[in-house]
Amino acid sequence: MEVVLWRCGKYGKFKTKGDEDKEYTRQINIINSKKIGIEYIQKINSQLVQYNSIIEKLKKKENQYNRIKLKTHLSKENLRKITREFFSTVDNDLYNQVDDIFTNGEGVEPYTQDIVLTFIDDSKQGIAHSVKQESQYNDSITDEMIESLKDEDPEMYSMAIRMFRPCILTHITLERLGNILDLHNLSHELTHSFIQRKQKESTLFDESPSFCIETLIDDFLLSLDDEKCKEYGFKKEDLKEDIILKNIVRFFSVGNQVDRLNTEPKNSQELAENQSLLEYVVAQIYQSQFLKLTPEQRKEKIIDLMDGVSKNEFDRINEILGMDWNDKDKWKEYVDKPIMDVYRNFKQYEKILEKSKKTSNNKEQDIR
Repeated sequence: MEVVLWRCGKYGKFKTKGDEDKEYTRQINIINSKKIGIEYIQKINSQLVQYNSIIEKLKKKENQYNRIKLKTHLSKENLRKITREFFSTVDNDLYNQVDDIFTNGEGVEPYTQDIVLTFIDDSKQGIAHSVKQESQYNDSITDEMIESLKDEDPEMYSMAIRMFRPCILTHITLERLGNILDLHNLSHELTHSFIQRKQKESTLFDESPSFCIETLIDDFLLSLDDEKCKEYGFKKEDLKEDIILKNIVRFFSVGNQVDRLNTEPKNSQELAENQSLLEYVVAQIYQSQFLKLTPEQRKEKIIDLMDGVSKNEFDRINEILGMDWNDKDKWKEYVDKPIMDVYRNFKQYEKILEKSKKTSNNKEQDIR
């Protein structure tokens, strides 16, 4: 059985096999040959220097970006509802898969469904992860033995066909924070699970579709009308502020670690962590190119992007977003753009802080 562990943030992704895959290695070599780590950290240091005070405050969180306090609240019931609604705006097939997971896969025993979802409430960590297992054919368990359970014990039958016959299983765990990060984290992991069902090997782009899905979530949340915001208990202004802050801290959850890519890994564990980090850096770059599209174009491209990653089609993935790593001027822009995107977020966040400060000062004056 192959087990691939997917983790948000600092945990990285660890693989029991497949890292030596030639296509995966080729992809890594193409990106590494551009010295992306060096370029990225230089751009971060030079272009965001004026925001060092804010960055330092964020760094104190030790990359625990899921612990940031947001103004928008989201109950478990509304999380299910808004996740369904979001995916219904993206693709009918994805919506049906999400609906099936909530209906049949939530809170059930492993192996009873292809995708099992577990919520952990009142979490302080806010970590989301999914474990993928690939069951192999077991000759010692005959078809007759499995079929005999069909009428006798349907639940055991369901587990047996998943345990002893070829099947890809995913167990998603979401530690709920009770805010919109739950929607981003859950949808991120659901996107992994959709791709894993079809994927035969790891790619350098495994994180990219999940990051792009988070962009679509931002589009979706910002498009909610007053009636929908009221239904979910959101205030539009709070929603906008939370999305800006979330994007800043998401960026630095990866950006603060990029200098690791410029050091030689000492062992296989560090190599796996560096490769995982590179996937997150690449995901930020591809998400930034995804942002150049209109919201409607993004919806059109996301399914193609997910399909390209599931089939490990490097050239097709680049073509979908109009990217060419052989053009030096272009790949330097690829590195520059996500940093400029977060720079714009900083400018907006600066205005929010200034507005908040003025409001606070006015209240103090009123009290006097």
